[in-house]
Amino acid sequence: MAFPVAKYAGFGLGYSYTELSASDPTKDFGGTTETPSYSDVENQAMPWNIYLGLRFHPSYAFEVGFLNYGSIKFVKTFSKNENGINGESVSTVVRNAKVSTRGFYLSHVLFYNLNQRLNMQFKAGVIFGSNNYTDDEVTTVQPSDSSSDVQVTPGFSTSSKAFAKAHLAMAMVYRANKDWSYQLQLNQIQFDHDTELESFDQWFTSLSARYHF
Repeated sequence: MAFPVAKYAGFGLGYSYTELSASDPTKDFGGTTETPSYSDVENQAMPWNIYLGLRFHPSYAFEVGFLNYGSIKFVKTFSKNENGINGESVSTVVRNAKVSTRGFYLSHVLFYNLNQRLNMQFKAGVIFGSNNYTDDEVTTVQPSDSSSDVQVTPGFSTSSKAFAKAHLAMAMVYRANKDWSYQLQLNQIQFDHDTELESFDQWFTSLSARYHF
């Protein structure tokens, strides 16, 4: 006997945590040393997700949804110094960076029922999305003598990088009644910003309510 198709739809909010790895080295240009440094990564916008699932079997469903990992911000500073790192400052470049990640996903969902109300779900599929980068820079040049003014030059750039990659998630779901259940889910994604020699590892923990119909 075939299992009747059960449908559900959900919306969730959560919290994201991001690890930033940078491989931009200290550089030496004929006695002038350029040293990069980073601030801590901060969350700037709340992540959210929305999804629709079709459950064809007690242990299997297919899910389609949209994930917004929110946005993060951090500050990268380049300091140029003469005669080594501790020498006289020549210039600084302060880059206020903002990164946001989002995309549509398609996933297979496997259910493991712990009891009549509680089950674990393992999700595997593909996410199609984009990483969006915004950089607001200010370059300050210190003149070699006091007769010249300090030069301050602003700069601004944006870029976007599309991606399609594997999407993996794990969830715990509590069925409150016939119509409603509540889901705690963990998603993870990795991506790079090649031009800045940066890589990001993001974790998104969401709590969602979903309606069964």
